[in-house]
Amino acid sequence: MEPTPHAYEVADIQDDYQERMNRINELVAPYHLRADRLWVAGDIYGLQFWYEPIETYGKYFCAGRAASPDLLLDAMEQTIRTLMEADAMNIFSTDLFEYMTGEMIGDKSVTLTISEVELQDVTSNRGTESKPIVTFVERDKKWVLNKTNARFLAEAMGPETTEWHGRQIKLIAPMISAFGKNMRAVRVERVLPVKKGKNNGKPVAIEELPFDEDTA
Repeated sequence: MEPTPHAYEVADIQDDYQERMNRINELVAPYHLRADRLWVAGDIYGLQFWYEPIETYGKYFCAGRAASPDLLLDAMEQTIRTLMEADAMNIFSTDLFEYMTGEMIGDKSVTLTISEVELQDVTSNRGTESKPIVTFVERDKKWVLNKTNARFLAEAMGPETTEWHGRQIKLIAPMISAFGKNMRAVRVERVLPVKKGKNNGKPVAIEELPFDEDTA
C-alpha cells in the first residue's frame, strides 16, 4: 500500500542529507521501516518513518528530535547500529520512539501504573501542540491520550486525573481500521482495583484537555 503524506513542512535541505537517510534505510529495512521525510517544526528537526509490515497495514511514525539535521541523523544511525548489535527485537520500544504505540504491545497485553497525567508540548511533523500525556511508573514511554481511552478511564476512575495516579491499567493493542488503513491502536482493556497511596499530583480535568479527533 502506498502512504499518503500528512500535512507537514519538509525541511528544504532534505536533498543534502538523502545519502545519510539511505544509510539509515538500509539499517531499518529488516524492521519494515523506511525513513520517509526529514521534517522541521520551528528549530526542531525530526524523521518521519513509514512502517509497512504487510501490504494492507501501513502507519507513519515520527522519531527523533534534535536542533540540527546532523545531530539528528548521527544519533539515529548510532542508536540503530547499537540496537542491531544488541539484537533488539522490538524497535518501537527503543528510545527512537518517545511515545507508546500499538506496535510496542503487539498481540500481547501490558499492565502499567499511572504516574502522572499532564499537558505537554508535543513536537511532530504537524508542529508543536499541547497534548494530554500519561506517564507510567514502570516505563519511560509516554502515552498520548485520545478521546476513546480518556472516556474509558474517566468512567472507571472519575474525570479528575489526580484520582488516576497510582492506579494500574491493562493495555492491549487490537487491530483497527482508521484513515483507510489497518493499524494497531493502544486501548485500555480494564482498570485494576484501587491501590492506596499518597497522591501528589495537580488536578487536570478531562473536559479541559485538548484532544484531537479519536486517533490510534
